[in-house]
Amino acid sequence: MDIFDKKPKFERKVFSVSELTSEIKGLLEGGFPILWVEGEISNFTGAHSGHFYYTLKDSGAQISCVMFRNQARLLPFAPREGMQVQCRGRLNVYEPRGAYQLVAEWMEERGEGRLRELYEKLKAKLEDEGIFNDSHKKNLPPLPRCIALVTSPHGAAVQDMIRVIHRRNPHIKLIVYPTLVQGDGAAAQIINALETADAREEVDLIIVGRGGGSIEDLWAFNDEALARAIYNCDKPVISAVGHEVDFTIADFVADKRAATPSVAGELAVPEYAALCRELSDKMSALRQAMRHNLTEKRLQLKNVSYALRSPETALADKRLQIDSLWYRLLAAEKLQLEQSHRALHRASSSLALLNPAAFSMLTRGRLAELSRRIEMAQQRILSQSKEGLVALASRLDALSPLAVMERGYSLALDEQYRVVRDAATLSIGQKLLVRMHRGEAVTRVESVTHEREES
Repeated sequence: MDIFDKKPKFERKVFSVSELTSEIKGLLEGGFPILWVEGEISNFTGAHSGHFYYTLKDSGAQISCVMFRNQARLLPFAPREGMQVQCRGRLNVYEPRGAYQLVAEWMEERGEGRLRELYEKLKAKLEDEGIFNDSHKKNLPPLPRCIALVTSPHGAAVQDMIRVIHRRNPHIKLIVYPTLVQGDGAAAQIINALETADAREEVDLIIVGRGGGSIEDLWAFNDEALARAIYNCDKPVISAVGHEVDFTIADFVADKRAATPSVAGELAVPEYAALCRELSDKMSALRQAMRHNLTEKRLQLKNVSYALRSPETALADKRLQIDSLWYRLLAAEKLQLEQSHRALHRASSSLALLNPAAFSMLTRGRLAELSRRIEMAQQRILSQSKEGLVALASRLDALSPLAVMERGYSLALDEQYRVVRDAATLSIGQKLLVRMHRGEAVTRVESVTHEREES
């Protein structure tokens, strides 16, 4: 047999489609656990579920990508068609279609990684110096009269701040210091505008900021020189850069950070209508307190005037008190007398029941003694009551201003019927009412002699 007639034997390895796809899946996913891919976003779709579907491409190839909702909602920016980005993720083979794709877990605009590194480095440096400490931060003025806006005069941010501030208080004066807010030279212009506003005497508060954007757009506010300029400002500074998720170095060094330019306007200015309501409430409370105090003072003055202008009335009140005491005394005597008569009647009745003459004479003697004691007790009580009445009358006469005036004294009253106690309170030509024991007279002050105070 010819040697060439012999055919070599080969063992054929045959894969099923599923087996081959599984092998490829293991090689790809095992060989590239986590990787970064850079490219241009194409065919971007934001699904209702919150997932992002897109393609990353360059001049030579493209790869399908997906970012699921839980990762997509954490992005600090909104991906868009044509954006150059870097994606971190892992390769995944979808076996039913035999296609592979990148499952992205994070996305950054191109160049953001390097800028983020510089940002964290500067932040750590300034934080170590203590520039971010709360002890260096100034309080915002409660009622600013003039606010400086350091921002672009053409952006939406300045219009938002003006609208919010004037809506809350239309009487606030606003001064716009126009400046670039991104690109080359922006940081230097912002510093110059900031220092100019800080030197202006009428400015009470400075707001520096702009609208949202990428990290490259906001990079001017991560400048070290700008951070130190904000730190050295004499006037309070509010940083209002970007959206709520954006944080810059200016936010950390400023006296107050606002999530947006509109929020900065709300932080800077109290609402005028609320201030008016608060002032009205305080004025109402003050008027009510004054009316209450005035009513009490008028009542006190009325009582004093009544006592000074009507001594006869005070004397009549004392007489009424004496009459009341006298009637109470008579009632007490009458009650005691009635009790004595009842006791006598009871004794007489008991005596009538005893027939022996000797006992009758003894009882009569006791009855006579009892009657004598009752009479003496009545006399003593009446005498004591009269003595008390005389003592009360004597004290009343001694306290009566009429008794004092009867001895030659008089009262001098001014136009408001107040008693004049000090010549220093009088003035030449002032009219006085002089009240005497009998009658009164109007006189005029011709001269005043001040009594020297003892040292």
